[in-house]
Parts: sequence; C-alpha cells; structure tokens
Amino acid sequence: MDDNLKMSKKLILIILPGKLRKIDLIRYDIEEYEKKFNHKVEIHDLIDFIHPGFEKSYANNIKNKRLKYFNTFHGWKKYFLKINMKYLKNILIIKGINNHDVNSYNFNFFLKKMNVKTLEFSEQQFPVNIIKKNLPKIFKNLIFSIFFNPRKIIFFIRNKIFIFLAKKNKIFPTYLVKTGNRIIPEEYVKNKVKTVSGNSFDYNMFLKSKNIKKTFKYNYGLFLEAPTPLFIGDTFLDGEKVKARGTPEKWFPSLDKFFSSIEKCKNIKIKIVPHPKVKHKSNRPKYYYGREVINKNLSEVAKNSKIIITRDSAGISFAALHKKPAAFIYTNEFVNQKNSFLDNQEFMASALGLTPINIDQDFDKKKINELFIFNKYLYKSYIKAYLTNRNDKKRNFELIGKLI
Repeated sequence: MDDNLKMSKKLILIILPGKLRKIDLIRYDIEEYEKKFNHKVEIHDLIDFIHPGFEKSYANNIKNKRLKYFNTFHGWKKYFLKINMKYLKNILIIKGINNHDVNSYNFNFFLKKMNVKTLEFSEQQFPVNIIKKNLPKIFKNLIFSIFFNPRKIIFFIRNKIFIFLAKKNKIFPTYLVKTGNRIIPEEYVKNKVKTVSGNSFDYNMFLKSKNIKKTFKYNYGLFLEAPTPLFIGDTFLDGEKVKARGTPEKWFPSLDKFFSSIEKCKNIKIKIVPHPKVKHKSNRPKYYYGREVINKNLSEVAKNSKIIITRDSAGISFAALHKKPAAFIYTNEFVNQKNSFLDNQEFMASALGLTPINIDQDFDKKKINELFIFNKYLYKSYIKAYLTNRNDKKRNFELIGKLI
C-alpha cells in the first residue's frame, strides 16, 4: 500500500478544526480513499495558529502516520506551496475551519487566492435554533452577558464581522456536502458552490457499522457524555463559561439518581459513551458511581441499546437511525442560567418529538415508562432533514473521491 501511495498523483488533504481523534479516522473515511481510489491522504494539524490554546480541550487525541503538525501559518503555507507544485490541480482540501476570527479568515482567504478545490460539510447535521421568539428573555440575557460574561459578547461580535468579510470577499468552498433536505444558504447558491448530496458524519458511520453484531450480552442503555461540566469542552470557542453547563458537584449526583431509577425500573445497566475529546483515567470512574465508560464507538453500540440519553449531543441521531427511545436531560442548575441553552435544547429535542426533562424531579414507574415512547414518523423526518437525503446507501468517500 505504501508503495502505491507514493505513486499516487492525487491528494486528499484533510484540515481538521481540532486535534486528531480516533473517531475522525472513521467519520472521514480516511482509509477508504487510499484503498478504493489509491489517493494519497494527509491530515494537517493547524490548531496552534488557528485556535491557539484550544488544544487543552483535546485529551483523547491520537498520532497517525498521515498526520503533520504546523505551528505557524508561514510554515504551513511554505509546505502547501511545495505539495501544490507536486500535485498541481489534483488536490482536494476537506476542511472544517470557518471564518470566525482573523486566523481562520486569513487561512481561507489564502486558499481562495490559490484557487484550490475545497470541500466543507454542511453545518446543518442537527437542529440549530436560529429562530428567536422570546425577545424580552434574549435582551435580559444580553444585558447579563455584558456585565458578567463580556467575553461571550466579544466572541459574538467578532464572529459576525469575519462572517460578513467572508461573504463580501466571496470566500466559499468549491463543494458543500449537503447532509439532508434542508435549504442551502442563499449565499452558497449565489456564489455557485457545487452541492454534493451526501451524509452527515453520524449517518456515514451508521452505514459503515450496519453489519456489526451485538456488542454486549445484557440489556443496557447509553448516556452520551458531554465534555462539560467536568472538562473544558468548546467553551473556549464560544466564550461561554464552563459553569454555564452546570457544576460537577451537582451534575453527577443528579445523573446517578436518574440512572438508578431507570436501571431499577427497566432492569438495564446505563453505560457511558465518552465524548471523543475526553479521556477518563478509569473505565469505572467514581464520578459515574462505578458505571462503565465503554471503549467502543457510539455507531457500534447504539443498535442494541434500550435507550439513548443525552444533554445536547448530536449523537442522538443514532436514536433515530436505530429507532430507539431517547431522552434529553437537564438539572435545576440550568433553570436560572442567563443563556439560551434550555431554549436550544428544547428546539433540538422537538425535532424528534421529545421534551427535555429535569432529572432533579422525582421519577416513578409511569414517568420512566413514558421515556421509552417515541414517534417513528418524526424520527424518519429527522433523518431526511439532517442526516441524509440519499436512497442508495453510498458513503461519503464514494462521492467525494471522484471529485479530483
């Protein structure tokens, strides 16, 4: 394989928005580009100059023979010019770097000047609440942020400025992978971005893992872990404070009480699906009260789960894909937070016909049984809206590999 790759005249260059994790090798179909198309694949780590400081959020990153690190924009440009001469126009850059600050803007502007083919995946791979209904509440939260969390306001304004500049200077990808039947943003249509009808990352992994047999011998449910409140998470990028997602001191006891109620009532074990950024020191940590943190991918274990529980993970799509009961949860700590988390969570849950529940409330057998009821029609609509609008079961590499 290595000798063949050296002879390859086409390059798939993957620019990740963060550090490389095991799940990225799967969701981007990296090995398939090499085996099926004989394309050379490189993965570039640019986090040191695109998101300086954000590497602290990645505790579970891996090394790989395809991975190259770059500490400066100048160093990366020098290397890219070299490989661009080697492959000429036979390069496709798959990137997840948006125009949110001066570093990312300069990077994307450089690619535009080089006239290199670029591809981005749709951001509409799960419901995002962009409709603001409660204006008094929004104004109240805005005032609160100005006085108590000005960093969030600064990040918001900065993002808007560079998004505007990108639109004005027509910085768009060559291709956009459309992952459902949602309408493509008008500016993409005006700037003649070519649409690839493909799959979300989760649906792509779902197709890859369809033939995996039962992974555990006994009944279990899954909890999709979020990095916060125990770990840093993405708060670095959006300016939000970690405590906006609760505190470990209250979050984990509430989880334990809720999980214990389900386990006792339904005779199942709740297992923890670790967030891809997180690395636990033990597979049965004390903060989960001895419950198992599994080392298998969600795409492998969701099929035989009895229920999938989340705070706000996009991975809830596997509940729809495998027709499993699902639950969105929060605690009393979230109720009085001066942010839009609960509104956004409710919007996401409603797309699946669900209502988020406060796990600090008492749960009797009737309430627990209600958690296991779901709407198959809305699940099917969710898949078509956000995950895929294809009927041929083709995976993303089969579509993208032909673009160069």
